[in-house]
Amino acid sequence: MYRLVSCCHQTIPRFGHNFAQRNSLPILMIGKRAYTRYDLGRMGCPHTVSARELDKVLKQLSVNSIEDLVKHYSPEDFVGIKGFGVTAFYVLTCVLRDARINLKSFYSAKVTVDSLKTRVKKAEQRGSASRRAS
Repeated sequence: MYRLVSCCHQTIPRFGHNFAQRNSLPILMIGKRAYTRYDLGRMGCPHTVSARELDKVLKQLSVNSIEDLVKHYSPEDFVGIKGFGVTAFYVLTCVLRDARINLKSFYSAKVTVDSLKTRVKKAEQRGSASRRAS
């Protein structure tokens, strides 16, 4: 059986361990900005697993702020990293849109993210093949 818990001025059923409290924990951190499940849902982006993957990628690249991300990185820098897929790119665009960043200044390619990933992989394969040949 479940208990009723009061949260956000309403009574909701309690599901499992601290269900209501998990919504207020940050999933994605970019510099001083923290995004919770609630924040992502408010932006129309319910992809929490991809948000965690994006968080790992941003930590791996040492991104300090959203402005730093837009200024120093391009989509090609992200798509070559394992764990960064189409849904993580969607989460990134949601975050940029929320920060009022012009998406065309960050991603102006006329191709899909999958095509971009394929191009980056082929370029990496050509680079590794040319290194082996020399």
